[in-house]
Amino acid sequence: MTLEHIKIIKTTKKGTRVWTPLDIERENGRIFFHTPGQYNRTPFEMKPEIKAMRGSRFHGYLEGDGRKIWSVEDCCRNNFQLDYMQGRNPYANWEQPLKNWNYDRPLFDHQAWLADCGLTYHYQIFAAEMGTGKSLAAIEIMEKSGLFDWWYIAPKSGIAAVEREWSKWGLRLQPTVMTYERLRIMVEQWESGMPAPKGVIFDESSRLKSERAKRTRAAMHLADFIRKEYGWDGYCILMSGTPAPKSPVDWWSQCEVCYPGFLKEGTAKSFEWRLAFFEKQKTEQGDFWKRIGWRDDEKKCEHCGRYEDDPIHECDDVFGMGEKSHQWIASKNEVAYLANRLDGLVRVLKKKDCLNIPDKIYREIKLEPTSTLKRVAKGLAAIATTAIQGITWLRELSDGFQYREKQEGMETCPQCKGEGECDQWRQTNEGPEKRFDVCDVCKGAGEVPHMVRETKEVRCPKEDAIKLLLEECEDQGRIVIFAGFQGSVDKLTKLCHGQGWDVVKIDGRGWKVLRHDGEPVSRNIKPLDYWEDMNNERVAFCAHPASGGLGLTLTQSRMAVFYSNDFAPESRMQGEDRIHRPGMDENRGATIVDLFHLGTDTKVLSVLRDNRRLENMTLGELQEALDD
Repeated sequence: MTLEHIKIIKTTKKGTRVWTPLDIERENGRIFFHTPGQYNRTPFEMKPEIKAMRGSRFHGYLEGDGRKIWSVEDCCRNNFQLDYMQGRNPYANWEQPLKNWNYDRPLFDHQAWLADCGLTYHYQIFAAEMGTGKSLAAIEIMEKSGLFDWWYIAPKSGIAAVEREWSKWGLRLQPTVMTYERLRIMVEQWESGMPAPKGVIFDESSRLKSERAKRTRAAMHLADFIRKEYGWDGYCILMSGTPAPKSPVDWWSQCEVCYPGFLKEGTAKSFEWRLAFFEKQKTEQGDFWKRIGWRDDEKKCEHCGRYEDDPIHECDDVFGMGEKSHQWIASKNEVAYLANRLDGLVRVLKKKDCLNIPDKIYREIKLEPTSTLKRVAKGLAAIATTAIQGITWLRELSDGFQYREKQEGMETCPQCKGEGECDQWRQTNEGPEKRFDVCDVCKGAGEVPHMVRETKEVRCPKEDAIKLLLEECEDQGRIVIFAGFQGSVDKLTKLCHGQGWDVVKIDGRGWKVLRHDGEPVSRNIKPLDYWEDMNNERVAFCAHPASGGLGLTLTQSRMAVFYSNDFAPESRMQGEDRIHRPGMDENRGATIVDLFHLGTDTKVLSVLRDNRRLENMTLGELQEALDD
């Protein structure tokens, strides 16, 4: 047994910091903690710190072990935290003076600063708003690093955009480019001994905000490979214009990919508990803790998250619920303090602070629905079983169509693979039991109906509004239109063709360029090249916000129209900035147009702007929106 004798700084209940001796043993990829002189026991006072580490495990309950000791994974995160607890400074890399580099390309000062940060510190998150020029900074980082083995990970639409940037600026190396889905497959098929790239750039890194997502776990594994093989000589750069579009908790997994351990909390849930107020909710199924607000105001109470004038701070039985009064104590603004905690790892750039371009112009076009349509809308809202179902139906109706399913023949049952029988879970007196039985899906037939989705269009005043907007953009010959459904994008494509406009179409089914007569252009012509070639007189960019709203530069248009929105605040934020960035016509400006038909259109947009989840809307809110 090889033991390492260390001393840990502990804070007592009285707030005194003392040194605590500890022995650690590294074996089979784990770190074991021993009390000095007692090699089968871990100091009890170390339990909170050890449980907060990744992969913590108590061996007293493991069969065949029985030692009263704790162990954790021997990984970058845990070693980072161990260094900190020993009084060392694991943050020293990000505290060193910024090194300045000379660049041949014409960079703005803020772009040079981003590149300097990446080349100096190697592990960075660029939280720079859309249009600030992150791609050019990334080009300089890859070239000036002196490394040739780079991976560039981005969404599909972002790859098309960044490859144009590389061609435009003459990138002098060839990175390996892939989507996040391809990265997931690569990591799952990773074989022992395979060399990791020396540098990786994760573009649109907000895709990594969910710690449980497979692509996030794949990104973590890849970054871990780089740190393990190359240490501080490796590079891991994350870039996003919307790193935390929904909640501050979205920072955790991105920081964990970039450099695990920089944030002390070992899980996103513990990170959330630090940033938010929680309240116990009682249900028939049991109690659970519900987040009731963020710690974003010192005027909120440390105990309950309410303000000082709330009745809970004045009486003994608030609202007759048995909730006792307590003294108001000011809380700490953890959300604001988060900026200090991320300092060094995260570089924040706002467009207004580094670019001199006009502000966006917002314009609303309100269209009165017919009395018949109002009755249909209220009928749909009344029969919807969930708010999300009601929202979907009403968004479709507002766009002038409805999806419906119809049968086209039969197909092999996906449950039993055509066998008619398969393993089924059945409830017995002894509890759930797995049995080989008749398939519940096809009832033993081995086939199920093959259902296809078709679109039934109805007349909609949004169509006339689009025609007028096309006329308004006639002189410039470019317009960007976003719609929240594939059916809406199809409808817009036909509408633009009818007005003599060619269409670049992106809706999750791929990229297409269609002339106004409906004929596709040659596959040798790239869609963005066709868009930028002003010899093509009238071109409309029709896209779903999630597919065409990321990473693209569409400054040839002065107008972005939201025929409808999707469910993601990030898509809305990104979509608006496709035309609002350097290269735009500053005299014409950037106009964002919203079309409002049914009352739910306004409600959906207000929810997105408040960064709330549409899934949290209630059926009552839908009914109220239709009555407005």
